[in-house]
Amino acid sequence: MTQPNFIVIMTDDQSAESLWHMHAATSPGVKGRLMTRGPTFLNSFTVASQCEPSRASFLSGQYPHNHGLYSNTAAAPHGYADFVQTNLLPVWLQAAGYKTCHVGKYLNGWGGSSVSPGYDEFYGAFGNYYYDYNVNENGTIVHYGAGASDYSTTQFANKAAAFLSAQASSSQPFFMFVGLHAPHEPCTGIAPYANQMPNVLQSPRHPNWGESGVSDKPAYIQGLPTISQAIKAHISERYRRASESLLSINDAIDTIILAMIAAGKKDTTWIIYTSDNGLMLGEHRMPLNKVAPYEQSVRVPLIVCGPGSTEMTRSELVANIDLTATIADMAGATPTRTLDGKSLVPLLTSTVPQPSFRNHLLLEFMEDWQQNYPLNGAAYTIPAYGALRSHEWKYVKYNTGETELYDMQADPYELLSRHADPSYATVKADLEAILTA
Repeated sequence: MTQPNFIVIMTDDQSAESLWHMHAATSPGVKGRLMTRGPTFLNSFTVASQCEPSRASFLSGQYPHNHGLYSNTAAAPHGYADFVQTNLLPVWLQAAGYKTCHVGKYLNGWGGSSVSPGYDEFYGAFGNYYYDYNVNENGTIVHYGAGASDYSTTQFANKAAAFLSAQASSSQPFFMFVGLHAPHEPCTGIAPYANQMPNVLQSPRHPNWGESGVSDKPAYIQGLPTISQAIKAHISERYRRASESLLSINDAIDTIILAMIAAGKKDTTWIIYTSDNGLMLGEHRMPLNKVAPYEQSVRVPLIVCGPGSTEMTRSELVANIDLTATIADMAGATPTRTLDGKSLVPLLTSTVPQPSFRNHLLLEFMEDWQQNYPLNGAAYTIPAYGALRSHEWKYVKYNTGETELYDMQADPYELLSRHADPSYATVKADLEAILTA
């Protein structure tokens, strides 16, 4: 079988829901270039809802408890310094005959001083997010300033397009990982999009937004204040700016896809669009937060399109670790780690539902993580946890001993935890046993 090409586009802090808001963009982008060509996964999750451990899970195909990178830190133990760079997806693909390229954001603890192993071309960004940042370009540090052409989303898309153009005359398969900063804070837009969405007056208001009754929740949620008018305004302004920055993502997709087509690679290339984690915008009283095990934090967008795929939506439980297994499977690469994910190949071209693809998915965060509440800066801590997500249930167990249990069919917004309800004792015990295993 001919080895296909791969383009992975990973955004930063993009909620699954915002994918659908990108439909109204002025350029085809997500909807016209991707959704119309392949499946959109409605139940796609990150196994660890924070930038660095999530990206490490994609690159390694493993859970943090196996790859060892627990949070957005550089130092050992369990920071970037402990993450084995020489045994990751691009290294396996190189060994399988691929030309590899990285463009944009890499891992938070990386720092920019070296080129990561496994890449033939490497353009790793560090410093600020949108302007006034540096890029390690194959070992040479290049600074980008405040000009319109320096805008990181545009710059990364152009570098990706240049790599694709250079593949036009080559028969060697390629893998390109594009890490875009948007819509991460500070969510800076670019003309003509900056300050052009005045009609976005507030962030989404789901039933769990600013949740009034939290007596069923763990102590860290119970300790949060109700959302004030100032925090409401802060969240909504953040949401408006994030929406503007996503419009540039659509433009970047256009740039990349058009370059792929011009290079003659459309019929041999798989494109994966996803994010490292979601973001909470006031749900369960948590403004601008991730890490926590709630749906708006752990659920991420995912579209996969390529040769033979067709437009559809899929409801199977999938995760970022499955992307690693999928690419290795299609490429004929040999991972030298034990992968925790499953190949999505059976789900990419068939329209037949496969609910048994996965019965339970593990979600985890391996360290207590301190947060600072917006505006007043008050500190609070999300305890480390393991969580089990099935189609029907979510069970969470924190290292404090606290638990949560949600009926995801009857209570998709996780408003009432059933962990203390005797009538759910058998369900809880069954899930506890699976989580422990």
